[in-house]
Amino acid sequence: MKSLARLALLAGILPLPAFAALEHPVTADVYREMLRLRGTPGTTHAVPFSEAALGTSGLLAQMLQDPASPYSELVLAPAFTNDVWWPELADRVAEGLPFDATLQSMQWQLGLTKARPGIDVDVSAEQVRAFRGREAAASAVKAGISPQVFTTALDRHASRISIAAKEAVAVMLLGEQMAANPRDRWEAMNIRGNLHARYTVGSNRLPVLSDEDDEYLMSLVTAAIASGTMSVADGVQQLPAAYRVARAAAAYRDATGYVSSRPLCAADAPAPGHSRGSDALAEPALCFVAATDRGVLGWYREEIHREHERLRNQAARSGNHDKTGLLTLLGIALPVLDVAALVEAAELSVATEIAETSAQADAAIEADAAAARSSRLICGVRAR
Repeated sequence: MKSLARLALLAGILPLPAFAALEHPVTADVYREMLRLRGTPGTTHAVPFSEAALGTSGLLAQMLQDPASPYSELVLAPAFTNDVWWPELADRVAEGLPFDATLQSMQWQLGLTKARPGIDVDVSAEQVRAFRGREAAASAVKAGISPQVFTTALDRHASRISIAAKEAVAVMLLGEQMAANPRDRWEAMNIRGNLHARYTVGSNRLPVLSDEDDEYLMSLVTAAIASGTMSVADGVQQLPAAYRVARAAAAYRDATGYVSSRPLCAADAPAPGHSRGSDALAEPALCFVAATDRGVLGWYREEIHREHERLRNQAARSGNHDKTGLLTLLGIALPVLDVAALVEAAELSVATEIAETSAQADAAIEADAAAARSSRLICGVRAR
């Protein structure tokens, strides 16, 4: 299996800068800025980095009413917003914006918000038709997927929704790179406008993609997931790529329908009889509009394992080893989809940054500790 570094180079992708957005105008990664404010030695509110880094459990315990549930409601005023340093953070990342913009953007960026139509996501009647249903439209819109790309990826991969979701997000990322960079820089940056044009041509024929095209798209989305950065489309800040992929998969699940007639949702909440706890992730589907992006990502990780197992079984029965090769290629993003490691990876990044700019030995020690925490989480996912 190719390393993530090599795949990132193949795609020609660098960490994408944050952009101003309409719904989420805070341009900074709020949690990273919080770590920088509190973890940099010698600053007004400096504490040991291990204290500044809340970790997944500490962060979610303050921000979600029930961190174990994919349907958890938000804590409206997390304890850290009452600390003396919070107003300074708000001034740093959201100067000139309403005071609650910092917390709302942090909730969005960490995948703690839902996709209820008319509450969390605006969905038009046209979008409901284009995405084959109200619930599917809500998740697809939140994932930042266009109707044409949504349909093309689904038609190319049929029931393999985990693959279709990665491909759809990859094509959208490619288009966003094209829009963010001058055309005369595309070749040097390995931005393949021709591939995007072939994919989005809009004819009745499906685009013909080579193995190299497939590998390029999967490397693009994998690098975006690994970087944890947020791109922009039409002036709107997008979710981190991992949450976009999960939301796209949820949209495909809702759009393709269910064998059971038992409803998953009732009034944009889990229908009676469905679990609201952590065991809901073991079910074939959630009430996706009522779930947080983080909850949907937890479901998606389980779904991708189920789908890979189905493909492996099909390959074994048919003797089609090409299918196994495709499975390996399109599953390369899985190790970086861990819902816990997204937070720890940010902590590792900032700890390393501080260590590189600080002369204090303690900063290097904290960076090593952050690396160990992140490594344990990632290795645990790889071992599954």
